[in-house]
Amino acid sequence: MLCCSSFGERSVVGSLRSFSAFVGELFLFKVKYRVIHFAYIIYSSSRDIYYKGYSLNPGSRLREHHLEGSRFTKNKGPWELVYVENFETKKEALIRERLLKKYSHLQILELLKSPKNILNKG
Repeated sequence: MLCCSSFGERSVVGSLRSFSAFVGELFLFKVKYRVIHFAYIIYSSSRDIYYKGYSLNPGSRLREHHLEGSRFTKNKGPWELVYVENFETKKEALIRERLLKKYSHLQILELLKSPKNILNKG
């Protein structure tokens, strides 16, 4: 919590104005530019396991898995980004993530080669 006595009243007001400006710019960015949502799969060769997830930025999320881990990924890396699929809406990406979590190891191996994997393009 910001405290006027520790930062000074002008500092707090300035910070709030800056934050409001940031929120406004973020809204305009989302209106002007399309936000893309991703379902992704990362792979640990040391454990031969896959982790499936959702993110707005799979590259940054991969770094988070390396640095912080999650309940599933902690101490099981190193992780490699092996599959990325993009969606127009968060809902679509989350539905796909839920479906991917049900895939068998063999189904995932086939999926990695599919044209849906945007890592194969380019």
